Amino acid sequence: MKTLRHIYATRSNALRAARSVFQRIQRGAATLDYTLAHGRPDVYPGQTLAVRGFKAKIDGEAWTVQRAEHKMSHGGLTTQLEMESNPNDLAGAPACDDEDATAEAE
Repeated sequence: MKTLRHIYATRSNALRAARSVFQRIQRGAATLDYTLAHGRPDVYPGQTLAVRGFKAKIDGEAWTVQRAEHKMSHGGLTTQLEMESNPNDLAGAPACDDEDATAEAE
């Protein structure tokens, strides 16, 4: 059972929030934070990606970008991604790999 912490002003708002949480749970429990040392400004939220170079279970998933942050510094452009697993969308997902990438999977 999931309990929403916020108190909503209307029943409609509460139902909308509950549906949103339910859909997020249905999308998948796995998340992946991935930092590309060589930035990819073409990656954006809502895009479905495949990753390579990790465990087979991670490589075999499709990942939906929830957040993409692009940073330019004296070291160059980097891209930090927050993604959720999306096992239904692997076919045709472009690969997002990087030799210098770091990742954390939950």
